[in-house]
Amino acid sequence: MDCANYYDDKFYATRERYRKVYRRFAQWIQHRYHPATVIELGSGAGYLLSGFDRRVRVLGVEGSPAAFAHIPPGIPTVHAELEEWIREPGRAIAWGQFDLAACVEVAEHLRAEFADGLVGLLTDLSDTVFFTAAPGGGPQIGHINPQPKDYWIARFADRGYRHGPEAVADFQAACRPAGCAWVVD
Repeated sequence: MDCANYYDDKFYATRERYRKVYRRFAQWIQHRYHPATVIELGSGAGYLLSGFDRRVRVLGVEGSPAAFAHIPPGIPTVHAELEEWIREPGRAIAWGQFDLAACVEVAEHLRAEFADGLVGLLTDLSDTVFFTAAPGGGPQIGHINPQPKDYWIARFADRGYRHGPEAVADFQAACRPAGCAWVVD
């Protein structure tokens, strides 16, 4: 995926409205899982990571050079194309284990042949994964592999991970008032 083709300064300038939504995601994650360390693959402008309490050590991984001008100070972020990390998982594993690995609305932007590798990378990085992906339903910028949620649930199950319907219901209830209906369907 060539992030520079989709995610330029103009894109990030129009996405500032999502900061409060992602802050709510972070608050929910922190309340439910109490992570001391979090890595986010496809961290964009750092909206999710900046929502965590400052005691949580965070690391973002982002492929779009334009995103870095929008990341708040104090949010360490590595520039890396996820497809490269998936091809060479040792690069990511060198960062060590994290209490939680997150990947929010990124998977649909990767080519289908990288789906299993993305799941493998997330599960190698943490025993707890927070994952969302657009299921399709219309053209969106850069969506080249939208899949239904059962597709992703099966991929994680193949790695020994369990989908938590009770956690999903709790997340939906907590985040719906924050204006994030687009991710809790």
